[in-house]
Amino acid sequence: MPPPAPFIRSITFWAGLVVFFFLLNAWLDSRMQETSLVWQRTRGADYHAINREGLIWLFTDLHSPGRSGRTPEVLINRHDLYRGNPYPPADGFWEMVWFPPAVRHKAANGEAEIAVAHWFLILLHLALWGLLIYYRHRRIRRARATTASFAVADGG
Repeated sequence: MPPPAPFIRSITFWAGLVVFFFLLNAWLDSRMQETSLVWQRTRGADYHAINREGLIWLFTDLHSPGRSGRTPEVLINRHDLYRGNPYPPADGFWEMVWFPPAVRHKAANGEAEIAVAHWFLILLHLALWGLLIYYRHRRIRRARATTASFAVADGG
């Protein structure tokens, strides 16, 4: 068994770093832009995902007009939140934009809505990534110890 690659060359490290920077960019982008993804179906509810003001909103829309006879569509929209004003309103800037509540949930009339804060997703990612890296380190250390014990038992 060849020796494991150093930590900096592991795919676990680089994949986790890419995801971290993606989440960080989405958080910063959500301060000034709103990006929405809508899956419009021919029957039933439409599904929405919106990245806005430090939150990712996921919800269903049962009150959308009927579209029988049309094909399902996926719409992607993007627009500025503060038209012409490069800065958001001063009232509650730090609380509302940077650190909104971690998770919000609302369900009424068959519609569901959940909002997850970007800072919460980043902390969750860092915790899971750290656990995965620790598990990898432990597994490699055990493999080295097992290989060393076989070498001693063989007399060489």
